[in-house]
Amino acid sequence: MAETRYFAIDPDSVKGDEVVLGGEEFHHLIRVVRARKGAEVRLLDGKGGVYRAALRDIGKDEAIFDILDRTVHERPRAIDIAISAIKVPRLDLVAEKCSEIGLRRLIIFSSDRSLRRPGKRGDKGKTERFRRKVLSACKQSGQPFFTEIAQYGGLEGVIDIFADYRHVYLADHGGTSCTDDGIARSEGATLGIVGPEGGFADDERGRMVSAGATILSLGDHRLRSETAAICLLFALRSCLCAPTGD
Repeated sequence: MAETRYFAIDPDSVKGDEVVLGGEEFHHLIRVVRARKGAEVRLLDGKGGVYRAALRDIGKDEAIFDILDRTVHERPRAIDIAISAIKVPRLDLVAEKCSEIGLRRLIIFSSDRSLRRPGKRGDKGKTERFRRKVLSACKQSGQPFFTEIAQYGGLEGVIDIFADYRHVYLADHGGTSCTDDGIARSEGATLGIVGPEGGFADDERGRMVSAGATILSLGDHRLRSETAAICLLFALRSCLCAPTGD
């Protein structure tokens, strides 16, 4: 069986039973995949829509597809991860792997021990870099929802949005184990927070706990920040999205 190929589209490009593909995705379709008329692909709109489509026409800078069928997935529980800024290649890994698992939003912020400071000149380019990583991961995995990327200046900005979440979990030693019913199953958006390599300073940790964060342990061993982010998301999604018994 031929490999299923996914391409990202703008939801506004869907007009009835027709889709127009342009930009970088068009060039990838024609120059890399070398698709011909009649080829079938899957198209992802990033908002839950997955389209099986057949290539009808190839223009100079766009391709026209006929939609053969479509599936609209229900959005899963909203889980966001906020991570203190680490080296860009390692943030690439967080963006890729968390997008595959199913992350709604990746929030990058600075803390006392961060290796870099979001909010500086050049962050717009880094945000676009992370978005490209997200698209690549979603296309590879067929993930129907694209992860959003946000860069905050500092920890206070993250604490300010605690009110937007039903539950906030801080990955750190000494907290409740993921296997000891430490994750509440109640409805609402959930935020997980991961610190830098050296961990959060005591006062930062105290401010987050005072603002309502629950400390959650990811095990007995020290994890790199990118590993902790992936493990925390997996733990939250496994618990919050698991079927519940009667």
